[in-house]
Amino acid sequence: MLNYIAAIFVAYLITGPLEAPGFSFSRTGPVGNAAFPPLFGTEIHGGVLVAFGLVPVIWWLLWRSTLGFEIRTVGANPDAARYAGMRPAFLIILTMSLCGLLGGLAGGIQILGVTGYMTASYGSAIGFASITVALLGRAHPVGIMLAALLFGAMRAGSGLMQIGEADIPPEIIDVIQAAILFFLTADVVIKKVLRIRAPDAEPSELQTVTKSYGSGAPT
Repeated sequence: MLNYIAAIFVAYLITGPLEAPGFSFSRTGPVGNAAFPPLFGTEIHGGVLVAFGLVPVIWWLLWRSTLGFEIRTVGANPDAARYAGMRPAFLIILTMSLCGLLGGLAGGIQILGVTGYMTASYGSAIGFASITVALLGRAHPVGIMLAALLFGAMRAGSGLMQIGEADIPPEIIDVIQAAILFFLTADVVIKKVLRIRAPDAEPSELQTVTKSYGSGAPT
């Protein structure tokens, strides 16, 4: 709920202390040498390497560190995590802060690699598309990277589809993404409604931890 406050505060800075003179609208000055250079003479900038480089870092944090295990345990069962001595409230706030840090980094990459400046009304709908990307990637860093590449390729090619011989409107990409989100959520809803469970399924690591705490069963 602080998004609006942050947006208005940034707009105040850009229309006030950070406003660059000599332009017909309120904006910051060019980023200059801070801009990401293009890679191999293409429109792809160096910020892509930062995004790819963070994938193994986040994977290690979530799947190979104690903090990541606590985060996944709290996500699976906060009550069991509290019984095991973890602090769910602190871990939830910490996780949201880390996600906000990554979101801010993505915005910085967008400014330094694409626009080169920031306006008072700067905004993007990429954040909403990232929800679908995270669902398609099954909340796994590698899966999210592959899903982001798929969605990015569709978004980048939408204009060419309209201009080229295909003559396909770019809005079809929104329809495809919405269909993907629909089928992803439908899978969860159907399992919840019909209570479909896979026979002889092996319990996951988190299921073992969260279901065994307090029951006296060996882990």
